[in-house]
Amino acid sequence: MIAEYLFYVVFTIQILVLSALYPRLLLRRARSMMHTWPQARYPQLYPLSVAAIDRILRWYRALNWIIVLVGLLFLAGLYRYMQTDWDDGPVETLVAVYFFIQIIPVLLSAVVIGHFNKSLRESFAGTKRTASLQRRRLFDFISPLVVLLTAVLFPLFVLLVVYIQQNPFPGFAGYANILFVTLLYLLLFGYAWIGVYGKKENPYQSHDAHMHNIGVRVKLSIYTCLAGVSFLAMNFMLALNDAQSYEPAAQSLFLLAVAMLYVIGLSDGRVELKLDSAQPAS
Repeated sequence: MIAEYLFYVVFTIQILVLSALYPRLLLRRARSMMHTWPQARYPQLYPLSVAAIDRILRWYRALNWIIVLVGLLFLAGLYRYMQTDWDDGPVETLVAVYFFIQIIPVLLSAVVIGHFNKSLRESFAGTKRTASLQRRRLFDFISPLVVLLTAVLFPLFVLLVVYIQQNPFPGFAGYANILFVTLLYLLLFGYAWIGVYGKKENPYQSHDAHMHNIGVRVKLSIYTCLAGVSFLAMNFMLALNDAQSYEPAAQSLFLLAVAMLYVIGLSDGRVELKLDSAQPAS
């Protein structure tokens, strides 16, 4: 029963953080930017009209509230299921499916933001820009110890998979786990690398804000990678110790931790634009 109640609590928090708190912070950030830099004064910042942006924000808010409702329905169904002789497999599958539903608005917002930034860059195609000569390195934005810990965990995880493969528990995916973690590392370290060495997405962003937000992006990437491999290892240890009933709570806790990282990242991100000249800041 302890495992079940722990799951109910963590899954409820997952619903509220990713589909209620995060959208609220994002909407507040968008409204604040529109108030600080109104279209009437800074038309170059608006590829769309304010009315169109308002419609997008309303649809975004409505979509997230629908997802909250879906999550509560999932929770009610899982509660009924877990009152019987339940298995952790279906619960984990449903939690994973719901998480992917939750990130749909996040992906859509990323597409919209990417469209905005692309329009801003295109409007300055061929314009002379000033660039900072400050050299950027990965360790300027995150502690080398955190990167080292994340790197060391990879071979340790490989050894754990090889060990379990000698006498696997039911449902163990074998060496496919190594492939999954490898892809996770490549994706997240690549995302951090592009943030450090790639071009600025918003040409109006001030240099200080750009540097700060690179740091947020790098930390989110590395910490998510660290959380992912740690969660898989913990999940394996629960299975090896016949504690599978705690796996749904552990899975939801991992997803909640990732969601909290991005909520903190959004709260910590800085929005500073340099609009005192015709040329965008680099």
